[in-house]
Amino acid sequence: MFYQITPFILTLNEEMNIGRFLEQLRCAHMVVVLDSGSKDKTVSIYAQCTNVHFIILKFKDHA
Repeated sequence: MFYQITPFILTLNEEMNIGRFLEQLRCAHMVVVLDSGSKDKTVSIYAQCTNVHFIILKFKDHA
């Protein structure tokens, strides 16, 4: 059933956490990451995951 859910993640400089977090979501068909312009290795970590689709966009608000 989890394969029918698409997790949506907001990130900013999550190098220390994103790898462990995405490992728990590896069974999801697709994970969408909205990155607010990370300056650490966050982007390179989630870019290696085949089920992750990412967008880099400056954060304005949660709306």
